[in-house]
Amino acid sequence: MDTTTASPEQPTRLPHHTDAYLAENRGPMVVAICVTLASISTIFVFLRLFTRGKIMAKVQLDDWLTSVSVLKLLQWACVACVVLATEEGNGRHVDTLSAHQKERTIFWTLLAFATATPGFGLPKIAVVALLNRLMNPAKWHAYFLWALSGTCMASLVGCIIFLYSLCTPLQSLWATDMPERKCLPTETLVKYCVFAGSLSAFTDLYLAIYPATVLFKLQMNIRKKIGLSVALGIGSV
Repeated sequence: MDTTTASPEQPTRLPHHTDAYLAENRGPMVVAICVTLASISTIFVFLRLFTRGKIMAKVQLDDWLTSVSVLKLLQWACVACVVLATEEGNGRHVDTLSAHQKERTIFWTLLAFATATPGFGLPKIAVVALLNRLMNPAKWHAYFLWALSGTCMASLVGCIIFLYSLCTPLQSLWATDMPERKCLPTETLVKYCVFAGSLSAFTDLYLAIYPATVLFKLQMNIRKKIGLSVALGIGSV
């Protein structure tokens, strides 16, 4: 097989680029999974809002926070970015993409990261609003829960800021061949993201365990205690 010269719109065809290799594309599967999961979560949120607003006639702060996270700028914006990245070549072998396709794929993937990351923090704030209403913790504990979820959210937003300030100029994040490109060591970003992820995991764990510690002090059937603890714990995670 002859090797052709690459151009911004046409990648180089290498000897190992068989027709089967070029046809391999997992992008549609990624899109299908994202759309399916987003659709399921959207249905549940609509049912929650219907129950709270139509039947109970009282929508709380945690309902609005969950709605913003799932229905508006976060979840479906991320799905849209994944679709656009897939159209540019995400899911295919990187050496089969043109320079332009690589740039656009990286661009939309970075934007998907920016829209998805806050979605890990907002639900935690929603859970804190729910737990403060149901568990009625001491004032200091309520402040602690707000501070914990707020710090977690801030650290996740910090991941986005860190990522987009990693290289200068900004365009060099996706246009990696820019001659004036200057970047910080990627290890710095990785270490910060590990910290933010660890804090997020700890917050999930704390919010999952806290309801159980309260419920098991109440005078009720052990099955009800376990059932409510599991329900609230799963909701936190």
